[in-house]
Amino acid sequence: MRFEDVIGHEDLKNQLKNMVDGGRISHALMFTGNEGSGNLAMALAFGSYILAQSSPDSESTQLKCDKFIHPDFYFCYPVNSTKKVTGSKILSKDFISEWREALLENPYLSAGNWMAHLGIDNKQGIINVHQGREILQSLTLKPYESEYKLMLIWLPERMNTATANKLLKILEEPPQKTIFLLVSQNPEQLLPTIQSRVQMVNLKPIAQPVLAKVLMDKHGIDQGQAQTISKIAQGNY
Repeated sequence: MRFEDVIGHEDLKNQLKNMVDGGRISHALMFTGNEGSGNLAMALAFGSYILAQSSPDSESTQLKCDKFIHPDFYFCYPVNSTKKVTGSKILSKDFISEWREALLENPYLSAGNWMAHLGIDNKQGIINVHQGREILQSLTLKPYESEYKLMLIWLPERMNTATANKLLKILEEPPQKTIFLLVSQNPEQLLPTIQSRVQMVNLKPIAQPVLAKVLMDKHGIDQGQAQTISKIAQGNY
């Protein structure tokens, strides 16, 4: 994922680039915004930019990030049992192939899209305490290829209290060169102690003219229909 693939939010893109280029990266950021605002896409692009800029082979690093296979970019996301994966200790990595497929298809993924992609749209996706332990274990490893390790947690509001408490200390004092990227639609549902440990990056709904242009340029929709759809969408791509 690259900044140019993110729809709109040009000022924010420049701010994030300047943060990296100036060496002022916060150890924990939370990208907030309504569904379809692009908060996940922006976090993915930001993480990719960090890794590419800190790598001796930036283009190779970026290509791996484009496919979501870079070994220093970790992902945590809500899951649940399926016909193929069962048990009480289900982890995000059990569904890494499905996660990559879903992001390649649509980096503006919604929770409903994700559950449907897993075939469990009748269940609630969660981030359990076993996943919390997995995060802690993953971040004890040294970076493989880049200067940084990144942990992106999508929908952290799906963590139960035990999981959130397990991550509090590492969020406050992460290992050296480790960056957390939290992506939330409902940050008010998180523990205040979680919120206080992150730098907030808020994405507003995508501007209507920007949405209309994307519908015309990317999807071949005529101008009149694009204008109508973009107004109805209210910033939700």
